Amino acid sequence: MAKFFVDGKPFEFVVAFIPGWYWGSDNRTNDQTDVQLFESLKQAGITVLHLMPPSLLGAKFGVYNESEFKKLDFLLDQASKQNIRVIIPFIHGLAMTQPGHEPLYSPYGIETLIKDQDFKNGFVSYMLGVVNRVNSINGKKYSDDPTILGWEIIEEPISGSHNYPQRPPDVTHYEVRQWLDEMAKDLKTVDSKHLVGVQFAASIEGAPELEDKNSSILDTPSLDFIEIEDGDVRVLQTERSNHLYDLAFESGKPVILFISFTGLSYPDPGQSTPNEARLMKVCKDYSWQANTLTSEFSAYHKKGAAGYFFFSWRVPGKQPNPMDKCFSYSLDIPLIVQSFQQMNVDLGSLNTPGSGFAEVRLVDNP
Repeated sequence: MAKFFVDGKPFEFVVAFIPGWYWGSDNRTNDQTDVQLFESLKQAGITVLHLMPPSLLGAKFGVYNESEFKKLDFLLDQASKQNIRVIIPFIHGLAMTQPGHEPLYSPYGIETLIKDQDFKNGFVSYMLGVVNRVNSINGKKYSDDPTILGWEIIEEPISGSHNYPQRPPDVTHYEVRQWLDEMAKDLKTVDSKHLVGVQFAASIEGAPELEDKNSSILDTPSLDFIEIEDGDVRVLQTERSNHLYDLAFESGKPVILFISFTGLSYPDPGQSTPNEARLMKVCKDYSWQANTLTSEFSAYHKKGAAGYFFFSWRVPGKQPNPMDKCFSYSLDIPLIVQSFQQMNVDLGSLNTPGSGFAEVRLVDNP
């Protein structure tokens, strides 16, 4: 299987998800918020961020929000000083279906990215514009900054059909694979130093193409790593399939497990109605959450995961956005922090980033 390496040493890490609402003026009041963010991450033993960036694009492709870019510049500079790595996605396949994400808005999601050539070209120009950015704080070009662990072309390119405002994207898994491969190649023409990945939700499960390495999106040739979400504690269950995750581990790419509880409202066996009561019960039980996070970490560590990505993290004292329900963690939830700190202890030196660019190497099975 494959693992991340930095400076010739294996790097296996704990990742915190920083949601898009972090950049709102009611949360990030000034640059000091970033300083507080990194102080809290260090205390919890977290060494990597999965960062949804601010709204970098203006009203149309090719126009950028300089004030928003400067916020990202400052955060990346602080991350560098604190030796915390950052994974940056360019777009979220479901979020782009909601108005307000112009010019990246389309109710048909990834279908437009694949089949509308003008939209596709605009997205490529946006990716390249970000990669070629020169940080206004430290003068580093983003493509030359090892603080960035890797780029993600897209988060959740395929979601559950019920999540789309009009209809699901009219695309095959193979078309998504071909598009991901093309985007990764375009990105690597201007940035050969950084790894390129993608994040999948469990909604890709069951597609017949997954069983064929020549068709599976898990085996997209030009991608270097995979993030994949387990939102319903699947690894600890016997009644729900783990086949998707097993296929991901067989891809020959490092797998970062995105562990969350946001999918715990799944219907009971034989039912179609979501069980919201189960989700709300878990919401109020941080002891259960902490113990389960630790157990999931242990289970995926044994399977050979390359990183452990948790939803989500916020600055202490800041109120979480309602959309994150009760799964927004910080230092003011001691049980959760202790769970992360124990993971850091268990990983030991593996959770130390080093200073160079990340690379991927094949290793023997654990």
